[in-house]
Amino acid sequence: MSMFEQLTTAMSRSEDDLERLARRLYTALASAGADTGPALEISRVAQWAREVGPDLRRRHRLAQDLDAQQPRSALSVVDGVFVRLPDGRSDQQAQISGYQAADLFEQATAGDRGALRSLRNYEQFAGDPYFARGLLERLGAVGVLNVPFGLTRTLQADANRHGAMLDANTADTRAAMELLGRALADGTRPLSAGYMGDDFLTALTAAGRAGFPPENSHPRYFGYQGLGTILGSAPGAVKYSDAFMRVVGRDMLAHERQNDISSWRAVPDAAGIYASGAFNSEGEQPGHYLQGLLMAAGASRTGAQILLDYTPAGETSSNLRYLLHDRRRVWAGTDHGAALGHVLRTAASGEDERSRELFDEIVRVLGADQLKLMKYEAGGLKISDRETFDELSGLRAAMGDLLITQLDHVSTRLYAAEDSGHIARGSREQTRLLLAVIADTVTDDAAYTALFKAHVGHLRLWIDDQRSKGREGEIGLAMDASALGRLLALRTETMKALKVQEDKVNASLKAKIDFGLGLVDPTAYLSRFKVPPEITGPAGAKVFDEISKYLVQRFGENTEKENTENHRVSDEDRMRDLVNQMLLSSTVSYLEHDSEDVAGWPFERGGEILPPSTWDQAQAEAFYRWCKERDVPVPEAGSGVNEAIERAHDRAVRSFAEAGGRE
Repeated sequence: MSMFEQLTTAMSRSEDDLERLARRLYTALASAGADTGPALEISRVAQWAREVGPDLRRRHRLAQDLDAQQPRSALSVVDGVFVRLPDGRSDQQAQISGYQAADLFEQATAGDRGALRSLRNYEQFAGDPYFARGLLERLGAVGVLNVPFGLTRTLQADANRHGAMLDANTADTRAAMELLGRALADGTRPLSAGYMGDDFLTALTAAGRAGFPPENSHPRYFGYQGLGTILGSAPGAVKYSDAFMRVVGRDMLAHERQNDISSWRAVPDAAGIYASGAFNSEGEQPGHYLQGLLMAAGASRTGAQILLDYTPAGETSSNLRYLLHDRRRVWAGTDHGAALGHVLRTAASGEDERSRELFDEIVRVLGADQLKLMKYEAGGLKISDRETFDELSGLRAAMGDLLITQLDHVSTRLYAAEDSGHIARGSREQTRLLLAVIADTVTDDAAYTALFKAHVGHLRLWIDDQRSKGREGEIGLAMDASALGRLLALRTETMKALKVQEDKVNASLKAKIDFGLGLVDPTAYLSRFKVPPEITGPAGAKVFDEISKYLVQRFGENTEKENTENHRVSDEDRMRDLVNQMLLSSTVSYLEHDSEDVAGWPFERGGEILPPSTWDQAQAEAFYRWCKERDVPVPEAGSGVNEAIERAHDRAVRSFAEAGGRE
């Protein structure tokens, strides 16, 4: 620092000295009739010194303040000590606060509850890159990963004593872990002012594989267990960089693959080791240290893809297959695949080619495992091992979302394979795997409801789109009708196979069809929300919600009750009714007519045709008579659509006829 101080002092003195010298030299040269250029050059240097002098003095003060904090980023060389300086006073204060917070983290890690409480004062700096730099510089990679071990160990001691401050200390611990997690994300993000450099990422991998606690001569744990707690501290709310996932995330998963001595035992994170009861939410199962990584990776599509779409050196399968197939028994003992579902949903829900490829791999892996447990026999679908079938039950909600985002892709693939008679090589096996995934997913009530809504709404939007363009679209209509029929069939058969006596969810959805779900024109409701130009599954789900609200408003809550008619209405009949309802409603919406032409008919008011959803039986019959008298084509499903509906059930469940126990 002495050389910096000497330079600052010399620069401050030189400003006036140089200006005086320039004036004297100019006077002398001008008097002698000589060139005054040298004097003007000295004057320019004096002006430069006057401009940079204040900034140099400011930086000197910053350096003095930072030097007082003994920063670990200071670099000692032959010529002196160099300190990396923030560019502004507020940035400097944030970095100094990072140093101070690091000291408190170290004290809290050693069991100081007052220091833990004081960390609350630094929450205002969460997200500040200079704070992150100061904190990470002071702690270092080993110190960062040691924090979760110390904090949760202290928390467990509080829990054992049943202390009055347990709840407050638990909240403080959670807040401290989130603060550290945000700082770690900022400090490992390239191009950020807080970026600690590539060497810090490498240091994290070394610390992750090292034994912990570091002061223990016979460590029982490893650093990545601490990192798992940090990454899981704010699930989904903190986005880690692609560089972090590429270097640290992949190595964390590679370490697990190299050391997974058990196919079923979950290796806990630091919180699970010391304070699973106090740190985890009520009813939450003790987890695996990789769950934090999966939740963090799921905050970014590219990050999720970097982690999953990768095969480590020396391995023969991708990380996706390892997590989804090899470790499914581990997830069965923790969250049943919920965290895995989070990262899979993020990685494969895009419209890019990589997302589509990952979706197809998910189907191949998950479909093959579930297909072994399913077989179609006389009397219906059978599931051989319910416990194994439900190992990844926590994954189903995410798979429902994935199937919705890939709705067109799925429907096209299944319809093309069925319609072509599986001419394409391998298409029969691909179809069976995809149907196995759908059958597994629809056993979850929420996932099934979301899929059903998306299919119904998507079908209606597609019909309206075709009508507005003057097209019939028989193939597209058959494809969507077949997909919906297939969905109903798989839900019905799998719930029977699982011996579920009363499927209230399915009954409620079918009842909506009986009450005229397809007759409601969604156009009046579309202005309430923004529908993208592409007709997508998520957009269809919104349309379904709006239509359902109308039905409940018009007919009351009995639209949610099971049909109690004496005769059984088949799923095929319902699908045919639904398609014809939609065709009728859409046709009326786009039908061109003169007011005089409909005047006096029961379905008319003020020269306009009333919405079909408001018709009674007499009005409906009158409209069909009106169409017949004027040779207006009566809107109803053609033979191709009817055939698709008829075969949807049998083709869906009979695809499992050769399954069950196959490797």
